[in-house]
Amino acid sequence: MVTYVFVNLTKKAVKNVKLKGGKHNFIRKAGCGTWDGQTKKTEIRDFNGDLIGERRILSFEINEASGLEDLSRLGYWRMQEYIFCGINKNIPNVANTVLCKIKLDYSKSPAIKLKEGVLEGVATDGCSKEGILEAFH
Repeated sequence: MVTYVFVNLTKKAVKNVKLKGGKHNFIRKAGCGTWDGQTKKTEIRDFNGDLIGERRILSFEINEASGLEDLSRLGYWRMQEYIFCGINKNIPNVANTVLCKIKLDYSKSPAIKLKEGVLEGVATDGCSKEGILEAFH
């Protein structure tokens, strides 16, 4: 399954931090997890060599216990994020808008990176944290 969506990114509130090159960190939380960068940004240029955008690849990581409720329905989510920049930066309202190509692969297990202590008090049918995560490594 492949889906294309335009997304308006929301900046994180960063106090007393000056980011290099005027770059910003954006909120990447979605449902029971977050999108984690797998690659650095790669420049995209047109046939004249002009910079028109950047691309990076992210994968979805489950990091909350609610995401463990029915792992049989989950697969591996991968996203290619296309950022408009260079000669496209003058397009109105494009500053924080990205085009995302999201692919779901049911043949792979979901990525799981739980926060410390997230399974405390959660019913796991007698399985330990290590037992639950062992199937995904």
